[in-house]
Amino acid sequence: WPNDLIVGERKLAGILAETVPDAPGSRAVVVGMGLNVAWPPPETDPGPVELPEDLGPATSLWRESGIRMEPSTLLDLLLPELERRLHDLDDGQGRRRLASEYRSVCGTLGRRVTVSLPEGPISGTVADITVEGHLLLDLGACTRTITAGDVVHLRS
Repeated sequence: WPNDLIVGERKLAGILAETVPDAPGSRAVVVGMGLNVAWPPPETDPGPVELPEDLGPATSLWRESGIRMEPSTLLDLLLPELERRLHDLDDGQGRRRLASEYRSVCGTLGRRVTVSLPEGPISGTVADITVEGHLLLDLGACTRTITAGDVVHLRS
């Protein structure tokens, strides 16, 4: 968690990160992102669009902005921003700034959620996000730190 970029209640992108063992004493993280650039098309585009159920509610940059962008143009805009944020991860002040920025736009804070964990699902209210990016889940009697898991927003 968190791996979805949501606009309204629709998914625009998904991000996956996995730690990969490297040389002793160091580690690497491989990050992949899938971003809906032009599909689904805007609702004004001719022809009905039926979204497959397994995709859930999806949206695209074209649908949200009305601008159809070539993927190469998007990469030219996105990669420098990712590089800037990578540099922020190298120091404590940068990590705190990123965590604060993330909290300000996170649609999961304060929401009731269910988190799927290897030992089974747990439900609670998202209390905070740590500087390390961990989810703090208020379970009522205690708060649990979640470092990874599938998070589903619950309807109130």
